[in-house]
Amino acid sequence: MQVLQKLSFLIYLKKTRKSDKGIAPVYVRIRIDGLRDEIATGISLPEQAGDAKRKEIRSSFPNAGNLTKRLIKIQSDLEQHFNILQAQLEVVALHRLNRVTKRPLMPKLLKRTKRIISH
Repeated sequence: MQVLQKLSFLIYLKKTRKSDKGIAPVYVRIRIDGLRDEIATGISLPEQAGDAKRKEIRSSFPNAGNLTKRLIKIQSDLEQHFNILQAQLEVVALHRLNRVTKRPLMPKLLKRTKRIISH
C-alpha cells in the first residue's frame, strides 16, 4: 500500500554561518511529514545577493542565472532521490534521504558551481 507523504523544500542563506566578509552558505531545508533537516549545497553567496521576498538570487548578481539553475537542479535531485526511496521503501524516513545526499552531492555540479563563483 502506497503511503502519501508530504515533501517540501526551502532554499535559504544560513546567516548564522556568515563569514567576516558577509558571505553565507546556501542550505536546503527538507521537510518530510513535518520532520526537518538541513543540507549544505556547497554554494556561498553574499547576503545582498539574495532577494528574500522573491526567494531568488538577484539578477544583478554575477552568474545569478547559473546559480539559480544549480539550486533548482539540487532540489530536483533531492525530489528524485525521495521518489526512488519511496518506491523502494513506501515510507521514507528523513535520515534516509539525508544519508543519500551526504555522499558527495552531485560532485560535478558542485565543482562547476565553485568554478562559476570564483570567476
